[in-house]
Amino acid sequence: MSHELRTPLTAILGLSESLEAQIVGPLSDKQRHYIQTIHKSGEHLLGLISSILDLAKISAGKVDLEITRVDVGAWPRTVCG
Repeated sequence: MSHELRTPLTAILGLSESLEAQIVGPLSDKQRHYIQTIHKSGEHLLGLISSILDLAKISAGKVDLEITRVDVGAWPRTVCG
C-alpha cells in the first residue's frame, strides 16, 4: 500500500520541483505560484499518508517500540547546543 500511494506523489513532487526550478523554461509569477501551491500541497499530502500508514501499522500490531531512558532535564541543552 505504501508504494502505491507514495510513488505517484513522489513523481508529482519531483516534477513540481523541476518546474519551479524553471528547468524546462521560464515561468510567469502566476505559474510559479501555482507550482509552489502544488508542491506544498503534495508535501502536506505525503505527510498525511505517512501518518495514516503509521497508524495502520500500530493498529495491526506491527510496530516495535524501543523503550529507552531519556534525561528530560538535558533535552533543551542538547537541542539548543
